[in-house]
Amino acid sequence: MTAGRSSQFRNFGGIIQTNRSTPANPKNPKKRSRTQRTWIYRAAVGGLVLLCLLQLILIITLRSASSTRPTNTLSNLEQVLEHGWSYFNYSLYQLSNKTLPWSEAREQCRSKRAELVIINTKEEQDFIQSITRNQYIWVGLTSDWKWVDGTPETGTIWDGRSLKSECVLFGKSLYNTLCSDKRSWICEKLVYRR
Repeated sequence: MTAGRSSQFRNFGGIIQTNRSTPANPKNPKKRSRTQRTWIYRAAVGGLVLLCLLQLILIITLRSASSTRPTNTLSNLEQVLEHGWSYFNYSLYQLSNKTLPWSEAREQCRSKRAELVIINTKEEQDFIQSITRNQYIWVGLTSDWKWVDGTPETGTIWDGRSLKSECVLFGKSLYNTLCSDKRSWICEKLVYRR
């Protein structure tokens, strides 16, 4: 080293320090040494880099989780459809292949976490008729014109006739009969509440 340069450095116990750096002043906290400012800057940059990495990991995790959800939902729906259920307008429907009295048919639906079908719209009525091919089946309508969920029949399928017995069949139109008659039925399971 040259003589001019060597005068700029002092050696304190093996640590080389330049004359240009200002030592920390314990009496004045506003004055900080260059090494202290450098350390604070490096800590701030390191913290920002760490936050960016954590955010990147979170984004990747959320994207991979959201991309698997529809696949699982679709495969669950496909499994349900393979077991004889049909999908229409946020509900699943299953036509029975045996005959039972109304109360036992309702219990069969409940055991599948479903209910005897409740027909809410003309489109749903048409869909039910396409599944049943106008065969008379038990529906979730009782002789007091209330659906099994407690809501009244609002004229969706009712033609204004009065019922003479307890339970209702639906095919081309409504037909009332004794609840002890053995008939097929259709279960409805809501997939999504509108």
